[in-house]
Amino acid sequence: MTDQVPPSQPRQPQPSQARPEAAPPQVADAQLRQLVVALDNANDPNHERAEDDLIRLGAQAVPLLIEALDPKYPWLRAYRAAEALGQIGDGRASRPLSQALNHPNSNVRWAAVRALGKVGDGRALLALRRVARDDRSRTSWGEPVAASAAAALREMQRSSTILRLSDPIRIALLVAVAFIALFWANERITTVRGALNQSNHAAWGTAVTPILPTATPVSEDTAEGEDPEDDEAEATPTVDTAATPTVAPATASVTAPTANVRPAPNTNNDPIAQLKAGDSVQVLGQSGDWYQIQLPDGTGRGWVAASVLSPPSSPVPTVTN
Repeated sequence: MTDQVPPSQPRQPQPSQARPEAAPPQVADAQLRQLVVALDNANDPNHERAEDDLIRLGAQAVPLLIEALDPKYPWLRAYRAAEALGQIGDGRASRPLSQALNHPNSNVRWAAVRALGKVGDGRALLALRRVARDDRSRTSWGEPVAASAAAALREMQRSSTILRLSDPIRIALLVAVAFIALFWANERITTVRGALNQSNHAAWGTAVTPILPTATPVSEDTAEGEDPEDDEAEATPTVDTAATPTVAPATASVTAPTANVRPAPNTNNDPIAQLKAGDSVQVLGQSGDWYQIQLPDGTGRGWVAASVLSPPSSPVPTVTN
């Protein structure tokens, strides 16, 4: 496998530090293609900022960035496209980036390794293990591809271990919350019943009589077959203890093609999950232009930009970070 690295590129291209915007503007397909072509064209006025602009546009730039990984394009275009896909963190890029690990240029393979480590898709583990074991090439600036793949594997496996260890803790917390909720509900019911008993006592001048069948004493006249006189019986009031109504949790639906779920209400972090258009999520709170949601698989909580969700079905509390 030959590494097609021109001598004019001895240094590593400056990596981008841009992040996808929470509500990026919608850009026409022709403009996106101009930015992708500018990735490797040093004479293009957009060359220096093309990668940053594509990252900020987020999900809408992903299909054309995936196309740019094709070996038929200059290696610098594929390299910068892989870097941008890693910063965006879109799960759709996982398979194309895994295929880019077979690119004839070592610089592109190195960039694909780094991008897969940021995307964090477990489906790429086998491909990364193969690169860590078999790829003995280096980038044109001296970085070993295999070592980078091994580092990406360690990071992905460490994250996976943390998630697995968190399951028992999460279950224990859920059980504790359930017990607290039951205790609170019992306290509320007891309080309501006590208030109703006091109210009835004030109205009738006597304590509420339990609704239980009681034996009526038989008089001597009744025993001898005589009809007893009808006595006026004071009706005993009964209390209808209705269940305390429950409030349905607020929900919202994803309105964008994809939506990144992040660990904090900003874009200065890597996504922890991704939602698709039409997905329904439970909204727990709000912080500025971000909503805190319950992950659909129940593994935890995260933040989604308000611009990619429909308005919640009911008001949600403000979360202070």
